[in-house]
Amino acid sequence: YITFNFRGELPNRDRYTFSVRRFLADSNGDLVSADSEQGYGGYLAAVKATIGRVKVNAYSRGYDASSWPRTDAPPDSNTVNLSAAAFVDVLLVRSTRRSVSLGGGYENIDWIQNVGGASDHGDLRKATARLSAVSHVGGGVLARAQLSGVSYTGMRTGWGGAIAAEKPIGSHDVALDFRRGYRMPNLGELFLPPHPGLSAPGLTISGNRYLDSEYGWEAGGRLTTRFGPVTNQLRGFALWVKRPIAFDYTTVDGGTWLVAKNGNDEAAVVIEDRFRLDTRLLGFNLMFAGSGSYTGGDRESYFLVTPRWNANASFRFGRSIFQKTSALHFGFDYTYRSNRNTLDGGELPSYHVLNLKLDGRLLSANLYLMLMNVFDEQYQTIEGYLMTPQTLVFGLSWKIFN
Repeated sequence: YITFNFRGELPNRDRYTFSVRRFLADSNGDLVSADSEQGYGGYLAAVKATIGRVKVNAYSRGYDASSWPRTDAPPDSNTVNLSAAAFVDVLLVRSTRRSVSLGGGYENIDWIQNVGGASDHGDLRKATARLSAVSHVGGGVLARAQLSGVSYTGMRTGWGGAIAAEKPIGSHDVALDFRRGYRMPNLGELFLPPHPGLSAPGLTISGNRYLDSEYGWEAGGRLTTRFGPVTNQLRGFALWVKRPIAFDYTTVDGGTWLVAKNGNDEAAVVIEDRFRLDTRLLGFNLMFAGSGSYTGGDRESYFLVTPRWNANASFRFGRSIFQKTSALHFGFDYTYRSNRNTLDGGELPSYHVLNLKLDGRLLSANLYLMLMNVFDEQYQTIEGYLMTPQTLVFGLSWKIFN
């Protein structure tokens, strides 16, 4: 990828940024054929400006992804999305005790989907609005409130809101929150044309233009403790999901289809702990972070493929050299997922994945070297999609001007 950023200041210390990014990538092989090939590319051009109490963000972006069953065959699937959007946020109230902001925007998405010989295209118009407030209410308590909404013009709407309170206790803090979240159906869930599933003969996969937005109620809290260089956050919450969106099997004209649907309500309880250590040892910077979580509750549709146990860990060790003009860091990332259910009633086994990474910086040049999936674990995060095998990745980035 190539990225260009141009930043500056206007009179009265107002700021602006202009950014352009172009990216391309390709890969080979999937569960159906080692000769298959996938490629995607796109761009993002954005302008951001802060003028007094007004923030403006406008962008255009494009995305083009294709998959070939063989290198000498025409694409089996091709997805193209072109978007243009503008958003404005206005700070209505600003003081040392409280702030209130109001924002809104509009996005137009032209989309094309060609899959397995089926094709569809159209445009999706999306309007958004949001209102947020922050206030110190006494006793050291910080309160937050937010309300937001989205409308797919001529189709569906969704809305959500949240209230939260946070209180410091010495170097620690405790927080409570209650929210109504929501998710609008994405382009694939809405507009994926009916097509045969390559990895499952006789199966037809399709989106659903009549999907409603899903929403859910969530209540929970967190306790953050700090002891020297160690920070730990224990979090727990209960979640009730209404009209959850998921692909599910159904019978159409005597055939088996996998179709996006609004499913039955489900509930879950999540307990999660995160920790992070940041310190210096013998002149070296040392960072070690990790997390673990347990998810209990219904496993009928929405949470069907959610693993009960998750664990992650990251480690970084290195230092600046040559009077801080350069640096060298070594690290690893580790992921564990327990057994998960599949949509057809089966089960995916648990997996462990370890990645090693070496980062180097010399003046304005950055070099990275990564060995992904060190032990070449054969695993799937989603049924039918084999994940990255043992892979060596390297790259160089150079900051020309800042």
